[in-house]
Amino acid sequence: MSFKHLLTCVLCTLVFGSTISHAEPDWTQQPVQMCVDPDWEPLEKLTPEGEFIGIAADLLRLIFERAALKVEIVQTADWNETLKKSQAGECDIIGLLNKTEARSQWLDFTRPYLIDPNVVVTRNEHPYISDLRQLSGKRVALPAGTSVYERVKRDYPAITLIPVDSEYEAFDLVDRGIADASIRALTVAAYTIRKEGWFNLKVAGEIPDYKNLLRIGVLKEHNSLLEQLDQAVGTLTETDINTAINQHIQIAMHYRQDWTMTLRVLVGAAALVSLLLAIGLLQFRAHRRLLQLKQTLENTLEDKNQIETRLRESEYFYRSLLDTAHEGIAVIQQDRLVYGNPRLAELTGYSLASLTNLPTFLELVAPADRGLIEQNYRKRLQGETAPQRYEVQLLRQDQSLLDVQVSGVVVDWYGQPATLNFVTDISKRKEAEREILHLANHDPLTGLANRRLLMDRLEQLLNQAQRYQHTLAVIFLDLDGFKPVNDRWGHEMGDQLLQAVAERLQSHLRNSDTLARIGGDEFVVLMPHAEQKAVSHVAEKLIQAIEQPFQLGDIEIRISTSLGVARYPQDGDSASALLQKADRAMYAHKSL
Repeated sequence: MSFKHLLTCVLCTLVFGSTISHAEPDWTQQPVQMCVDPDWEPLEKLTPEGEFIGIAADLLRLIFERAALKVEIVQTADWNETLKKSQAGECDIIGLLNKTEARSQWLDFTRPYLIDPNVVVTRNEHPYISDLRQLSGKRVALPAGTSVYERVKRDYPAITLIPVDSEYEAFDLVDRGIADASIRALTVAAYTIRKEGWFNLKVAGEIPDYKNLLRIGVLKEHNSLLEQLDQAVGTLTETDINTAINQHIQIAMHYRQDWTMTLRVLVGAAALVSLLLAIGLLQFRAHRRLLQLKQTLENTLEDKNQIETRLRESEYFYRSLLDTAHEGIAVIQQDRLVYGNPRLAELTGYSLASLTNLPTFLELVAPADRGLIEQNYRKRLQGETAPQRYEVQLLRQDQSLLDVQVSGVVVDWYGQPATLNFVTDISKRKEAEREILHLANHDPLTGLANRRLLMDRLEQLLNQAQRYQHTLAVIFLDLDGFKPVNDRWGHEMGDQLLQAVAERLQSHLRNSDTLARIGGDEFVVLMPHAEQKAVSHVAEKLIQAIEQPFQLGDIEIRISTSLGVARYPQDGDSASALLQKADRAMYAHKSL
């Protein structure tokens, strides 16, 4: 479906409440947009130059020629993208696929034009397999997203499936003994085994119920296109199909033995025996030397194969170790992140490809911590002492911050110095520390600063006031009429009243002021840079605010407050002196 056609359908839905059916495109004038699997050799493949090759490619060219249709290939990166583009209507057909219930939701299918049985591929020592139940409890490697993966998962739950990205990876796991078997189409298995030289693999059995009935999938709205393609598929002959297969897979031909020629050869050979014996005596010593050299070469090749096997297994082991690590792992070289594992991508919110495309690794660090982390990076590269572990914040892709602990060492990365860094998520611990610190410094009922935090801030403000000749005011408040509230309506109502008082007092203060609850119904306000007139004005507003009725549910409560003010430097030059002065002033106010 073209973008114009799709846009028209959307507009019709918005205006009329339902879609209006449109005539199918004129396929004699418009090329068919076809999606394919870009990497399914030898059936189909897109070369780096965009050429469409393979068995299916040859057959599809015949089908389109006989249907008098033109076709354009829609480029995709892999099979999953092919399915997504088909569902989105970006291609009219998929050239080669099995019919499944899920795909039938948006596709109709031609008759099969290529039937390819599925076979079991194992190592040579594995016995013949006549039934997939023989693989129960075994490990079977299969490309994820394929129809055979879904069928085996559904029909044989006792088989342990290892999802992989390609046939190559599936056969490689079987070759190394990590997987017991794989199940693939016969043509794909034969081609891949021959191409990659996996001669210790074999086809251990065919699965009759799992034949690949490969067809063309056509978008449901293209009925006439389906009919044209289906008729063209019906014209394919066995010769057409065998020619396409033989073009891409070598088939060994066996001939009946010609016994007449064999007899002639034997007679001629007998005449040469005497001569060969004589020559053999002369070459005996040379032949023995050749045998010794051959044995040495075989031993060397055996050692080489064992070394290569161990290297492949070590590479797979360490790659698995890095990919499944619970810590983020980052290799930094020349100010760029050149390697990151999946856990690092999870911590930062970036894809692995996006991580290695960042212009500098510092984009992953919170601005406040960039100086520290760059300094440690430079020190390590220069051989200087740097902290083994330190805490910073990552800047995630969504711009949120994450607390982490970083440790690193200098390594050689492809011949150049780099740093290997381990990144551990400590956000839960830091959150717990912040919560503990908050609880230690705040009143649990009102959320205001408690006495401990009040005294700390008062000391800090006094130091600043003394250094820069600033003023400072302390207002001490005590609620009048609070005890009768507790006596009449209970402590729960008293707690609600205290919370309402705290909220109302806070609304009349500046952001630079501190409001603290230091006792049952006692509150203290710290006001830095406060002139006497401003302090008097704020005190009056606080008194008026508390005198306004409090509506707590169905109950209206009226209380008042007494307050006292002390100012620095007039009334004292220490925290205790100012609080005592304000406290005495409050009691003087209360007695009026």
